[in-house]
Amino acid sequence: CMIQLANSYDEVAVSALESSQLALLLEFAEHTKLEPEWTQAGETYYWRKVLEPHRLPNEIQDIFGGSSQHFGECKLDRLGSNSEAARYHLCDSRIPGVSARQHSQLEQKWATLLWHADTYMEYDARKVIVYLTDTDETTGALAVEKNHRWAQNNDYRGVCEHYDYVDEIEPTYYGGPAGTVISFSTRLLHRINVPQTGSRLAFHMLLK
Repeated sequence: CMIQLANSYDEVAVSALESSQLALLLEFAEHTKLEPEWTQAGETYYWRKVLEPHRLPNEIQDIFGGSSQHFGECKLDRLGSNSEAARYHLCDSRIPGVSARQHSQLEQKWATLLWHADTYMEYDARKVIVYLTDTDETTGALAVEKNHRWAQNNDYRGVCEHYDYVDEIEPTYYGGPAGTVISFSTRLLHRINVPQTGSRLAFHMLLK
């Protein structure tokens, strides 16, 4: 594979595309229409296009390992700023036995904003995120629980015993310049990090 993949449940692998590979994805994004998906107070802050990975150009498939990989969910998305969405992770919980102490005015409860592990996916599945814009903590970099704890089962064993409230969970942010590739196990505790300003554009691929 042309990119570095996480090799364990608690690893986050960071690598970078070659400039020609980034150019391919940027050109693809330029010609792909994103559909508005999540709004708050009448303003859209998330747009997405679900893609069929095996219908992508071969050059793009090759970035992710080509025929040697089993592709899963694939999408191109843009995440914009929204103050209420940005704090929703403090106001609800997907982790059994871990509660929230704050309240949200978010009109549409988007579960991906919350701390979670994708326990419904195959145990060895890995997510790959390619940033197509410069991305840091303030502009939408992925948030991962700082100790890299991961859910050993659907009851979040390995995570839930360490916390009583979601506001106790501290993040590490994984960003970088356009072309940065982030790979991690779907079992790792993570969440979307809504930008404080601007927006981030990213290409997502699940490898099974």
